[in-house]
Amino acid sequence: MISAGADPTNVVGRRAVAFLLDSFLAFLVSAFILYLIGISFYIPGPIIRGSQTQQVNPAAILPYIAAYLCYALATSVVTVAKFGWTPGKLMMGVRIVGWDGHPPGLGRSFARALLRGLLDTLQCLYWVAGFAIMSISKGHKSIPDMAAGTFVIDATYLGRQIIEVGGKIGAGGRSASQEEIQAVHEELAALTGVHVPPGKKATEPFYDKERDTYVVYSQKQEGWMQLDKMSGQWTSLQ
Repeated sequence: MISAGADPTNVVGRRAVAFLLDSFLAFLVSAFILYLIGISFYIPGPIIRGSQTQQVNPAAILPYIAAYLCYALATSVVTVAKFGWTPGKLMMGVRIVGWDGHPPGLGRSFARALLRGLLDTLQCLYWVAGFAIMSISKGHKSIPDMAAGTFVIDATYLGRQIIEVGGKIGAGGRSASQEEIQAVHEELAALTGVHVPPGKKATEPFYDKERDTYVVYSQKQEGWMQLDKMSGQWTSLQ
């Protein structure tokens, strides 16, 4: 019988704090970039009842948006794709991963960040609804997580599969990272001369250009097999 450990996605409270930290850091860094290039975010406004007010500098709006988008791209796409964190999530000890417990890669990270950015334009309407959805959904998923196929987990479960048992989400066994899989493929290539294409599994047939036929690693035979085009049979790779 398969059993699952504790729910690694039960981190909704920390996600909320991480969101606030990320929002503050995005504003702080973007404003600092404007300062470095000599643009003030605020300028003196009209004097009201004898007091000087402040207002947003119209000339700072476009540079601020550009700086904000660059920061968002770096922290919500690049670092998420490679490491599974934004700065806020790193500080709160949570990570964004795929079902295998590893960082989701560039495609899913970009899709997640893009949808999140679009939904953030709804501001409080989405933030309140999003928190409610994360609290009650299976795997504590937000709408962007549902669309991108990602989970947000406690960092201690990084590298462990996310599984469903008895209708509940839990932590499964450790899964190999893409780097570990690539290392195995390279070792196999050195021993057998078979080069497994990126994104392919050794245990699934794939076309080998050098042999001009399909090859596969047979766990039953504990060795490589190749397809004989004449007979249509699988034979041991010589």
